[in-house]
Amino acid sequence: YRQVHFHDYVPDFWASDVVNRVLPGRRSISGIAEFVFPTEARMRAWEKSSGPFADSDDGNVFSRSAAYTVSAGGFRDLKRSVDQPECDETRIRMIAMLVARAADSAFQSYLVERLAPGFAQSDAVTDVRATSLDPYEVPDWLDGQSADRSLRADEQHHATMEIVFQDEAARSRFFADEFPNLADEFAQQVSTVHAYRAIGAYTLIDDSEVTMSGWLGGNSAQLVRETNAANVRALLSKYNRAR
Repeated sequence: YRQVHFHDYVPDFWASDVVNRVLPGRRSISGIAEFVFPTEARMRAWEKSSGPFADSDDGNVFSRSAAYTVSAGGFRDLKRSVDQPECDETRIRMIAMLVARAADSAFQSYLVERLAPGFAQSDAVTDVRATSLDPYEVPDWLDGQSADRSLRADEQHHATMEIVFQDEAARSRFFADEFPNLADEFAQQVSTVHAYRAIGAYTLIDDSEVTMSGWLGGNSAQLVRETNAANVRALLSKYNRAR
């Protein structure tokens, strides 16, 4: 279970105007949460046991939310160098949400075979993750009453890319010098891109165990890591064994 929190949307963060970057205010989002399950059966069991609580939390925290399913094979890490995934606030992390001109198998192939590798091969980029989203529909386990989950056809995204740059200069350099080589096909395949800069990425559950961020929150996890508080880590280990 992972969260990525966003800064306010700035169109020029995706520093190319070859496709539409306009985002109406009502569609701006504050972040994303990822749930990864080992099997579909485990996912269905979670929906029945914990889904109603997640639904209720949505209504308490968010005015709008949308839940996409990612099919097996729709998620791919191409380049990964994060040392401390449980709490990473140190990098220029971009979450780019893409609207395809045609959301078909050809677009999915383009995403994982050409677009994401085009970023991954750059020295300016340290991490690339590409995710193809299934067609949007409100899951059965969400009653739709706690938060607004309605999305018109022109509000739906078809893929996301998580791109981490070495620093701000590397991001600017990539879009100035390297992205032009990708721009023509990008404009043929993608109609709209909404790219957010992340405040931080926080892994709360990793390999079925609660992390320091999941137990104490992101800021506290940073503090524990920096002070190397062995007693706190020991308590967390004991908690996970008890689970």
